[in-house]
Amino acid sequence: MQGGGLIEVNTLADLHRWADHVVATLSTFKPAGKDVVLQLQRILGDRTMSGAFSGIETPTTGCMHMAYAFAKKAGNRPRFPKHRWVLEWNKDAIKELLLHPGLGPDCCVFGDIMTFVNPAYSSVIEHLKKNPHLAVDVLTDVVRSGALVKLTSWCYRHNRYCKVCRTDAHCAGTPCTPFSTQGSQKANEDPCVLFLLVWCALIIKLRIPSVLQENVSGFISSLLVSLMGHLYDAQWYVCDTDVYGWPSHRVRKYHGLILKDATMSLATTTPDPLYVFMREFHRVCNITCDAFWVAPDAMLEDLLLASLSKRKTGDEITRDNVDVSKPEQWLSCLLPEQIKRLNLYRELAPGGCYSLQQNPGGDGETRGFGAHSDEKGALHTMIKNCLPLWSEQLEAKRLCHPFEIAGTQGLYVFTPERQALWPDSPDRKLSSLDVEVMIIFDNVNLSHARIR
Repeated sequence: MQGGGLIEVNTLADLHRWADHVVATLSTFKPAGKDVVLQLQRILGDRTMSGAFSGIETPTTGCMHMAYAFAKKAGNRPRFPKHRWVLEWNKDAIKELLLHPGLGPDCCVFGDIMTFVNPAYSSVIEHLKKNPHLAVDVLTDVVRSGALVKLTSWCYRHNRYCKVCRTDAHCAGTPCTPFSTQGSQKANEDPCVLFLLVWCALIIKLRIPSVLQENVSGFISSLLVSLMGHLYDAQWYVCDTDVYGWPSHRVRKYHGLILKDATMSLATTTPDPLYVFMREFHRVCNITCDAFWVAPDAMLEDLLLASLSKRKTGDEITRDNVDVSKPEQWLSCLLPEQIKRLNLYRELAPGGCYSLQQNPGGDGETRGFGAHSDEKGALHTMIKNCLPLWSEQLEAKRLCHPFEIAGTQGLYVFTPERQALWPDSPDRKLSSLDVEVMIIFDNVNLSHARIR
């Protein structure tokens, strides 16, 4: 423990004990005559859940971690929430959702949220796609009433049209491009605002009691309040993964929405406002992101062999003549533009980890410093086009394996290769995306307020 009482993260193993650390802290919140761990375990096991813009459903993974940690503390079997439905437009992510161990055979998996638009408003939506700056003004009333949406769409799980239902809790990472520094920054004038409006209408129509919405820190909270404030009380919190002991940065804003007519009961004694409560779970990070670069040589050989083969140098490339310990072989995998970026990164932040797909700035460039690790060895937020990622943190400077990168970002991939990289209890491994969602979703919605 630190002098201030914070738990220290000194190893990768410490990092993955996050759920146990959270439960240990929660167990100190003792309402009169109640065992808080058993109470929260029961609430989690009895709860129904849903999700939107689900990606690969990090909230579900976070809930699984909490269920295991509660069971470990209580000395009994884990109790998992019941997931009723999720929706996600990306076809590859849908494949992952269909494999997710936390989403059972009864959990509907829907696609594009725009398929929930009420046909009566289809022509209006098509007009607003071309004039997105009008969307909020035109649709606010039908969003607030829920009339913008219907409740049925095609389900990829059951291969038929299914219906979304009201659940106890809901979690959604609404599109961030209108509000992100890496996106359009057009806010309400970006076409993606239509997705947000349809989502708000769906939640309102279902009257879901407890909702968590996640977005970048630049998200306009007043927009959400103007659309949903007539039915929901809202509170929000901005946090970064590094304060929870993670060697990475992922600054996000979370909105907790509680239905005003829901019957509420405090499950534990927790301070208010929200950010005070969240500080209870801070940890001290004493490791750097190089702790993740642990792929075995066999996996690295596969990566090096595939990368060299793509370069088509003219020499025969076999497993016998690749050596993962030689930086010069890894360098020969890079394109000239990537080598140029690597050299710029080395000047700007020597000894770090760099995304060679993104321009680092300098040398007459004006886009600014791209994705890299900071002076403390913490990774900045990874985005979908971050690969290839190059690390100079190891003695053998090399490309990072995609499964190593997945480990830093919470991108759970249910394959034998993924389990080979994290062989011990792969279902218990925790990553940065899970940290934030779990701490907000499971702790605030379980212990800050209980929905009866």
